[in-house]
Amino acid sequence: MLVWWGLFVYAVPFLGGAAFAVVLGPVFITMLLLFVSGIPLLERSADDKYGDDPAYRDYKRHTSILVPLPPRSQ
Repeated sequence: MLVWWGLFVYAVPFLGGAAFAVVLGPVFITMLLLFVSGIPLLERSADDKYGDDPAYRDYKRHTSILVPLPPRSQ
């Protein structure tokens, strides 16, 4: 996903008015990974394997899915 966005950002100065149409590629890949084939499949697989483990449930509850964020205060 970051590669697609990086290529888009790199190419924007050369695209002129076509940048709006070209941004559809990175947006499509992002949506695909977030909602269809990336995170949901990995989450389902991990839930099947570790779903009963309390440590895993705690980890999942306190960890951001995609972007590493600082821990939330309790």
